[in-house]
Amino acid sequence: MRHRCNRRVLLAAALGVPLIRVGAIIAKGLPEQGSAGSETPALSGTLLQLSAEHLRWTHVEWTRLFDDFERLHISRIVIQWVVSDGTSFYAPMPDVTKPPLLEILGAAETMPLQVLVGLIFDPNYWDRIAGSPDSTAAYLADREARSIRVVNELLPIVEPYRCFKGWYLCEEIDDTNWREPAPSAILHSYLHRISDYLKLVSPGTLIAISGFSSTRTAPAELQQLWEGVLHAAPAINVLIFQDGIGAHKLALADLSPYLGAVLAATKSTRCALWSVTELFEQTAAVPPDTGAFHAVPAPFSRVIDQLRTESAFASELIAFTAPDYMLSQSNPAAATLLDAYLQYIDTGSGSRSRPRISKGP
Repeated sequence: MRHRCNRRVLLAAALGVPLIRVGAIIAKGLPEQGSAGSETPALSGTLLQLSAEHLRWTHVEWTRLFDDFERLHISRIVIQWVVSDGTSFYAPMPDVTKPPLLEILGAAETMPLQVLVGLIFDPNYWDRIAGSPDSTAAYLADREARSIRVVNELLPIVEPYRCFKGWYLCEEIDDTNWREPAPSAILHSYLHRISDYLKLVSPGTLIAISGFSSTRTAPAELQQLWEGVLHAAPAINVLIFQDGIGAHKLALADLSPYLGAVLAATKSTRCALWSVTELFEQTAAVPPDTGAFHAVPAPFSRVIDQLRTESAFASELIAFTAPDYMLSQSNPAAATLLDAYLQYIDTGSGSRSRPRISKGP
């Protein structure tokens, strides 16, 4: 379905009329925690994982995806990475008409959408941080240098777009690898340096990082871990906490105490808390995550429980991921989840939590 007329109206409004975001505004234009809460909370954004397949997408396919985002009332896109396995999704390439990042920014610019841009994905990340403190420090230093080169190449690309709102650090912070003092200090130093650089070159933008728990630490310990991270790297102003439900890292009963712990950490550091709502059910490589990953779209009855729980703590509910588990045209289970969710948000009360976008971060 196309909504061309609606998009023109929205673009005109975005260019001429300031839009107000749901929730009270606190430091640096961030929303008050828990402002996503409502009787029928809805997704406000989605992560977007770029793959080699996206290099072959046509403009029509990108347009169709963003039409679907509009139907879902998506207002935020978090691009998980723009470099993966040495493949760039922003630089010109032979046989690629337009790099995926430019397609995304171009489409988002015509809608009330905000885009966070992730940096470098390294499939060997978990192995590299499991070594000695010296090897971990050397790895993160090299990663920092590569990330800065990518940021410097990205700046002239993203800055002209009003929809560009900041950066996403690809390193996922778990509750196991960083508990000891030596690796914790290495992580804090790395995050301080890279986030300060992002703040220096693009002041006023969002700088987001994500993390998760496997219940290997108590909620109080998780709060201390994140307070340490966010105090060490104060330029980070968004924590995106993965609910872990689809990956079997947390159970629904665990969500409230663990989200409460990270919420307390973000409140003490004036950082926004967003929650990742996993739309999948992992069916292979379940913890301890050995073997190839495989997952199927989750039942809507479980997803709605996630939304209701997470909305009490987080100011934004970010899907993982709408394109893969809700909008996949080749997966009947995705179509079932999509139909149930659209009925949910279109029957009235669910649409009340549809986010509105501010012009600032």
